[in-house]
Amino acid sequence: MARLANSVSTRSPVGLTTAHEAAAGKTLATVALSGPPDVSSSIPPLARRYVAVGDPGVVAVIDVRAMRRIESMPTGAGAHTTALDPARHLLYVFLPKTHRAAIFADA
Repeated sequence: MARLANSVSTRSPVGLTTAHEAAAGKTLATVALSGPPDVSSSIPPLARRYVAVGDPGVVAVIDVRAMRRIESMPTGAGAHTTALDPARHLLYVFLPKTHRAAIFADA
């Protein structure tokens, strides 16, 4: 889907992430999540979007070219604060219950 490369993504309070055509605002694709999304980050060269869902405590990895969830990484309940290092392809997820951070690497 070449049109997804020129799209913007939004989050929904009902557990969806959606890609919209930037110029027209038309919905191109929607991906279901395991719960309402809290925060999302993207690494455009990898065509990945990472969506933190604090309840049940996962990070959904979305392939933005195909607009499909390719992985769901468990993090722990309430984990919805993230930081992204796009140069090194690292996602840091802060885990409030354990006062730690998890680091996820993408190739």
